[in-house]
Amino acid sequence: DAIHIDGLGGEDTLSVYGKTSDETVEFNGLAVHVSESGVYDAYGSNFENTYVYSGGGADTASMLGTTGADKFYGLPTNSYIRAEGSAYLNYVKGFSNVTVDGAGGDDTAYLYDSDGDDSLTASPTTAEITFNPTAGGQIVNTLTAFSEINAIAENGGNDDATLTGTNTVDKFYGFDDHSYLRADDWSYLFHTQG
Repeated sequence: DAIHIDGLGGEDTLSVYGKTSDETVEFNGLAVHVSESGVYDAYGSNFENTYVYSGGGADTASMLGTTGADKFYGLPTNSYIRAEGSAYLNYVKGFSNVTVDGAGGDDTAYLYDSDGDDSLTASPTTAEITFNPTAGGQIVNTLTAFSEINAIAENGGNDDATLTGTNTVDKFYGFDDHSYLRADDWSYLFHTQG
């Protein structure tokens, strides 16, 4: 079964509520495809604000940025990307796996920890944060093509970060409450706090 919804013009909002089964969401700017393999497909197009809520299960989402300066926010409970100039907002809540492609431009990610022991690995091309909240299952956010990543640890747990530079000139700065690693030409910046 399939349903197609077109917001046409204006400032439209689409909200989708998932089932208890495993579902997949694919965002592409103003378009979204929500599916349960072999059961249903739901397509939305021309929606400036799209919200998808998990109903349970091991749900996965993929998000795609623009060539502009997009912003991604990753939290244990929800994640969203806002395109440059607020062209669109793609939001998921309760998803166990979120993959985000910044798609070029000067993109920035803000990652906020859970109350458990979380882990961040970041290199100039990719980053992955694994949330391990004390209640609920593990959540993973994977990012590619983000020039700036900010990881904020403020909710407890024994969090760790592994930052990898390039084979050219990199600079690391360490302080008692934060640190950062950046390329000499500022082509990437990783900032950890807490």
